[in-house]
Amino acid sequence: MISSLIIATMLSVMPVDLGTFEITAYAEDEITATGTIPREYVTVAVDPNVIPYGSELYIADLDLVVKAEDCGGAVQGKVIDLFVGGT
Repeated sequence: MISSLIIATMLSVMPVDLGTFEITAYAEDEITATGTIPREYVTVAVDPNVIPYGSELYIADLDLVVKAEDCGGAVQGKVIDLFVGGT
């Protein structure tokens, strides 16, 4: 499991620095909260009250562009849960 603090930037016409988030990882999911099939190292679960679904984010520490497509009970506040796929 990944567990560290990262800085996320919401990509849009004018990127928005969202500040520091805890990042975790999850592996098991067949369909996301938005009805998509999760993609490894692209799909993230977020608190939709903090980051709207469909938002593209750049995670500088991991050099990844990800998309907010899922949520989870443990994903509350400033947490981003990265889908890493099954093992």
